[in-house]
Amino acid sequence: MIISQQTFVPQFIDENNEVGGEVDGQETLRSGEYLVSKDISVRVGGRLTLQSGVTLRFLPSVGIMVAGKLEARGKSPNDIRLTLQEQEPMNDTVSSVRLLGGKTEREGRLQV
Repeated sequence: MIISQQTFVPQFIDENNEVGGEVDGQETLRSGEYLVSKDISVRVGGRLTLQSGVTLRFLPSVGIMVAGKLEARGKSPNDIRLTLQEQEPMNDTVSSVRLLGGKTEREGRLQV
């Protein structure tokens, strides 16, 4: 069966610098701040590249799963930031971000 109508593919990034959804090809985020409003899923064979100066601000309960490749091309420590979107404070809890279980200091699971 041949489908003659094009299927809808949501954009990974919109005009308001909101990102989220599936990456099964190649996506590159250039320097700037991005709001991660939906889970990011980098599929097998997909590649998400974060250029120097990128900050990803994740909404609560939103995350990233990488089965393909995630390239972070920073020029110095803290050049690329993955953090929580600041919300109205509910309490004084501060979240930290770290990598766990990698073979080097630059790979592993992201824990928030």
